[in-house]
Formats: sequence, C-alpha cells, structure tokens
Amino acid sequence: MKKIISLIILIFLAVSVSAAMDPVPAYCEHQGYTYEYGQDENNEYYSFCIFDKDNKCDAREFLREECGLEYKKDIECRQEGETLFSDFEKCCKRLESSNGWGDKRIGQSSCVEKLNFFQKLWRWIF
Repeated sequence: MKKIISLIILIFLAVSVSAAMDPVPAYCEHQGYTYEYGQDENNEYYSFCIFDKDNKCDAREFLREECGLEYKKDIECRQEGETLFSDFEKCCKRLESSNGWGDKRIGQSSCVEKLNFFQKLWRWIF
C-alpha cells in the first residue's frame, strides 16, 4: 500500500513540475527568434532574444515589452480545443481557458466554450 501511495505522489509531482513552463524562452521562440542563455565570466546568468546578427535584447524585457517592440509579432488567438502552452497565449472570442477541472480532467489549459455558472456546474456533476 505504501508503494502505491508513493507512486501516486511521485506521478503527481512529476506532472506538476513538467507543466510549469518558463514563458520567456517560449515567447521568444514563438515569435520566431533565437533564445540564448548562459553564464558570463562574472558567473552572472543572462538570457537574450536574438532578432538578427546585430540586434538582441534581454529576453525577460522582450516578454514584458520593455525592448524590441519593433520585432514583436501579433500572436494568433487559440481556437476551441487548442492547448495554451504559456501565459502569453490567449483564447479567441467566446472562448475561455480551462485546465479541465470543470469536465473532470486535470492538465494543461485549453480553449473551451464560455459557459455560465449553471452550465459549468451541470458538466462538473455529470
């Protein structure tokens, strides 16, 4: 019994950790640019979003729209049933993100039809 409980806890922790995606490299790469990270000679960490051979900016600043605005591309909204991989992705109109709790699933958020409270309650019960 202890082994089964330990296995369940281990699986839950593995799923929780793998779902925590860093949006910084994902945003840079989703925009079509190269993400570079490392450690300099002073042992300080850096991360850049490289636009071309002459232009780059700090990757976190690019995500926060503090630099590289001229390189920012519009991100298409996600359609119903499509998965949201990061905070910067949004669902199209008349849709909302759901992690699946309402329909008895647990996992990555995806775009679903917007429901009122009673519709959500009905789906959760049944």
